[in-house]
Amino acid sequence: MRLPDELTSEQIVEVIRRDNKRRSGAAIRFVLVPAVGSVHVVDGDWETPVPETLLKSVLSEG
Repeated sequence: MRLPDELTSEQIVEVIRRDNKRRSGAAIRFVLVPAVGSVHVVDGDWETPVPETLLKSVLSEG
C-alpha cells in the first residue's frame, strides 16, 4: 500500500495523536496482527506501544 505523496508522516502521526480513542498523553499504540486469527500479546495487553520516531520512519519509507 502506498500513501499519497502529498501526505507527510508528520501529518499522519498528528491525526493519530488526535484520535478520540487514544488515551490522553499515552504512547501511540497498535494492535499487531502477525497472522490471520492471532494478535501479538505482551503482558496480557493486545496493544503495543510504537515510538513516534519508528512510526514516522516506517511511514516515510516507500
